[in-house]
Amino acid sequence: MISIAASALLIWVFAHFLSPEGSTISWGQSFGAVFLITIITMAAHYFGEPVLGYYWIPVCTTICILVIKFIMDLSYGRSLVLYLLYLGFWVGIDFILSHYAASRSH
Repeated sequence: MISIAASALLIWVFAHFLSPEGSTISWGQSFGAVFLITIITMAAHYFGEPVLGYYWIPVCTTICILVIKFIMDLSYGRSLVLYLLYLGFWVGIDFILSHYAASRSH
């Protein structure tokens, strides 16, 4: 639950920079988007991978971008950038933590 809250904060901050002037992004929108992205990603991995193989990744990415688009009322391009920033942040965190764990095991 802490990672979902941290992700919602991250999405909220990024969305404020990417949203057009005059629009407001609420904390609830960010939390709802991250919660749905988490559920969709887990379901796509569990149900989609046996059927689609690795094609579940672009399918899941497209669905997650559409979730961000409709919940936060952003354009498709801004939703894509927001999702890529979100994904890049967590891939970076994973890389740093795996490097740290590998250096500690020696």
